[in-house]
Amino acid sequence: MKRLRGQQGVILDMPQEGLCGFDYQFFQDIAEKTFALSRYSLPKNSTLSFSIEAVSKKEIARLNKKYIGKNSPTDILSFPTFSEEVLAKINFSKPIFLGEIIICPDVIREDSHKDGVSYDREMTFVFSHGILHLLGYEHSEEMFALQDKVCDNGK
Repeated sequence: MKRLRGQQGVILDMPQEGLCGFDYQFFQDIAEKTFALSRYSLPKNSTLSFSIEAVSKKEIARLNKKYIGKNSPTDILSFPTFSEEVLAKINFSKPIFLGEIIICPDVIREDSHKDGVSYDREMTFVFSHGILHLLGYEHSEEMFALQDKVCDNGK
């Protein structure tokens, strides 16, 4: 497990370099951009952490059924530690573990082909989506607009 700390105090726990064909910095950059665009202003010395894991289509389908009740593979699952109400009251000057993100690279790659976008862009969009769920965002125009902004800022 590698812990990578970004400039904004975001710590990303990843099991291995080259996750889904991307290096640590790829995911760290997306995390930093997503947090910077979110509704939360983080103190300069804040420490936010979360983990990311990649799994097979079979495993993500199993998890999707167990936790979401859908019997099919999906691109990403987010397991936030806190509800939006609790996050709104948190003192971000203390270390915070936001939760866990599980992605399925095979589904993300298939979706990139269906959507006619690069794998990099689809991964950026999906990973940002998972982070926003950890921050209490629900599916909305605001959430999808933030994801688009993260994608437009590079990657």
